[in-house]
Amino acid sequence: MAEQIESPAQRVWRRLRGAEPLLVAVTLAAWAARRMSFVDGWRGALDVLTLAALAALALIWSIRLAQWGRALVEDPRRVLLMAGSLLMTILSPPVLLFSLAQLGGELLVRLRYRGRLPAPGTYRQKVRYRLPVTGCWTVYNGGVTAETSHSWGLAGQRYAYDLVVSDANGRSCRVDSAPKPEDCYAWGQPIVAPADGLVVEARDGHRDCPWVGIVDPFAWSPLGNVVVIRHAEREYSLLAHLQRGSICVRPGQPVQAGQMVGRCGNSGHSTEPHLHVQVQDHPRFLLAASLPVQFDGWWRLESESEEAGYVSAGYLRRGDRVCAGLGAEVSEGAGMSHGSRSLTGGAGNGQGQADAPQ
Repeated sequence: MAEQIESPAQRVWRRLRGAEPLLVAVTLAAWAARRMSFVDGWRGALDVLTLAALAALALIWSIRLAQWGRALVEDPRRVLLMAGSLLMTILSPPVLLFSLAQLGGELLVRLRYRGRLPAPGTYRQKVRYRLPVTGCWTVYNGGVTAETSHSWGLAGQRYAYDLVVSDANGRSCRVDSAPKPEDCYAWGQPIVAPADGLVVEARDGHRDCPWVGIVDPFAWSPLGNVVVIRHAEREYSLLAHLQRGSICVRPGQPVQAGQMVGRCGNSGHSTEPHLHVQVQDHPRFLLAASLPVQFDGWWRLESESEEAGYVSAGYLRRGDRVCAGLGAEVSEGAGMSHGSRSLTGGAGNGQGQADAPQ
């Protein structure tokens, strides 16, 4: 899947959507603070903050309704379901608390780095990482530049990636109409440790959203089921949205690069089965800065901005179609064969194998 160049308007819209839960949390917090006597001198500022947040929320929903205009005529039930799930998600107490905690963590991270966050040109990673998947995946979101970043404005997710499995036509699900998570190629695919390390968190039990294209309004954790691995001092990998019941490691357990830790799921704030992966400098997601790291030993099958071929070490970029677990000795013809079952990560069968048994 070739990379789609993001326009400035698209970039602003993506950042507005990402800030939506935070805007709601700020609005409610300002409204609550205004009723406390010790903030009498700040009531004017709180009013301005509340109005600004409400204006931004109104803009977001105006754009969203305009985008949904045609779909509302063609499939009103699905649009109403999407709108309802979004509202329930945004107003969910766990999400509001998470957004406020994220705001506090973001401030602490920026203070810790004195505004000079890790960057590809200056950060020197301590560990060599492999891709945390087997077979071929598409980088749906993420990169190390402001134009390709998962969430450039958030230190904690600036260098995160969202990975999906897609077929030769760029589709991530077998069916187009009302797919279920099980209909998506990434569902159930093995997720592996990107390097040797020690598991510091393995949280299971969060349900997988039963719908595709809709954020689960009953999700109590945006990350869903997650595994965090310590690889070196201030280098931890985070693997999120895993399938419930699939996590096969426990805190305190040492793991090796390529060892299976769980399977790709649809838990947390996920609109379809995918893997959210990032390397960060702290074991706690809300207190961490994401780190720009290169991945070793993978094939780039498609990219509009980079030459296809074997990558001994390099950054991922939104739009890349990448294959893990293939050595440099694999022939170029095999590496470029999109229709080869062996090079598609088992797209459609959910039977990809990890380097180590479950």
